[in-house]
Amino acid sequence: MKEQQQNFSKCGFRQFDKTGHTIFAATNPKMYTFFDFTEQMAKKNEMFGATLFTVKKSEETNKIIEKLVTCALEEECMAPRASFLYCIPSKLEKGEYGDCHRFDQSALAISLAQCSDQQSDYFHQSSIVAVQRM
Repeated sequence: MKEQQQNFSKCGFRQFDKTGHTIFAATNPKMYTFFDFTEQMAKKNEMFGATLFTVKKSEETNKIIEKLVTCALEEECMAPRASFLYCIPSKLEKGEYGDCHRFDQSALAISLAQCSDQQSDYFHQSSIVAVQRM
């Protein structure tokens, strides 16, 4: 927990799982307007998995969670029309928009990218934690 407090104190979140693609590749562009986030910002920021993360209570985490809850209560934010979970793999591999949307994972990715330009402020893999997709 000490590492969480020291290394991830800026945003208060630590994610453990790489997705291998950007926010742009797996986020319905309609979500950007709710977060005042641009396509260019989405293209330059990697998306990390929302399967497993830790949160340290702080003023910054409260702001991030408030954004997520506000988005979740607005259908066109969390689930814009024509949003599909499954991506077109060939588009993801090229860094293109994969015609998919990761819903809460997209919202969290945008919120954390807005919290810090340094992904190391909220992402670091761990030797004791492994996320495997089936």
